[in-house]
Amino acid sequence: MKITLDDAELLQKIKLADAVIAVVKAVLGNTPLNQRKEIERLDVDVLGDLNSYTRIGIAKQYFLEIGDKKRQLSQELQEKHKARFDNNYIRGGYSNKIVNHRPKVVVASLHEEERGVCQDYASLAYALLREYLPASEKVSYIYSKSIVHFYCAIGDFDVRNASNKIIVVDPWYTKAQAILWQHSHHKAQNFGGAVIYCKPGKASRDVATDPPSTEYAVRLIASARHKFEETAKSCRLRFDRTLEGRLGKGEYYEEDPRALDTQAYAHALNRNNSAQYGNNVYTYKDNSRLVEYVAPD
Repeated sequence: MKITLDDAELLQKIKLADAVIAVVKAVLGNTPLNQRKEIERLDVDVLGDLNSYTRIGIAKQYFLEIGDKKRQLSQELQEKHKARFDNNYIRGGYSNKIVNHRPKVVVASLHEEERGVCQDYASLAYALLREYLPASEKVSYIYSKSIVHFYCAIGDFDVRNASNKIIVVDPWYTKAQAILWQHSHHKAQNFGGAVIYCKPGKASRDVATDPPSTEYAVRLIASARHKFEETAKSCRLRFDRTLEGRLGKGEYYEEDPRALDTQAYAHALNRNNSAQYGNNVYTYKDNSRLVEYVAPD
């Protein structure tokens, strides 16, 4: 289905968001772990995937600890964090202790494995969008408590009902595409959501000469990871030892897997039980088709 938009700038932002969605899926997988519902028929090693995803959960907790430690020891980092609140970049839904509320921590953890669930897809999309959008544009990182779901948007999602230019960017969907809020499955199902972060773009990449790519996404993940290094020489060894040590405690999924990170693993454990999973195929409002935004003839 085609929808005509006479706003050329808005069309360009939608095209950028579609390119970002494609890159996120290329890096993390076209089908998130908690969308792999018909396990036997698809012949997917979901138990193996979840055990592997355990490494991401442990990496998140590790980088969260390092990030908090570095901030406690640095007046500069404390002032930068305070400025995020003063500038309204961090909103009321934020919790410093919930690892998935901190997209840079999530992105850093993705270096190890190419798999994830909604917060992983949303965090990488959020990071990529900020790299390509100018400072005049805002990017929102959103958590919807009612369905336990993370996604992003171009624009300030808190004013979505007063604007017709908010673009929902949610690579988690099976048939994901950038979609205007008023046309989205999110609005149709009243997903709503609390904005956790709403920050301006950085304009550090030129989409015309250097469009989003898997290669750049991988470099962005490595760059995020580097920010949590304690020292360049020791971080890798310390991380490996910590990861293996925690995995050595038997924190794997078995026939009755138990959560390490409530938010991340609730997704995986409930993939066959919640109305959220297995139903959200398309991002368009009636969840049965794709939409193409086009310029007027």
